[in-house]
Amino acid sequence: MENRTAVTGEVIYESVHTDLNKKAVKALVQAAVTARAREIPVPAIWVSYLVIFSPGKDAEEVRCQIDVETDSSFAGFSIGYGRTPAYAFNDANERLKWIEKNEPMRISV
Repeated sequence: MENRTAVTGEVIYESVHTDLNKKAVKALVQAAVTARAREIPVPAIWVSYLVIFSPGKDAEEVRCQIDVETDSSFAGFSIGYGRTPAYAFNDANERLKWIEKNEPMRISV
């Protein structure tokens, strides 16, 4: 990924009631997505992300969904869980897989 790549996105909190610094979480997300975007085999002009924090299955669990789109032929998606938004994001970020858009998906039965 070249230095001219623009990385933008949104972070949404759905019923997540924990004390957190939203500005710090946004900076963590921005830095992590920028770093992960360097893994894309085809250079991208722009990368856009949507990160959604919502309640997990347990009362003290946070769920994090990451959706990343690029102008190149790759996109990323993952879901992670943790006790705090930061831990949930780190879990989701570790699970993030880049997939080639418009390619047939293999489905096993």
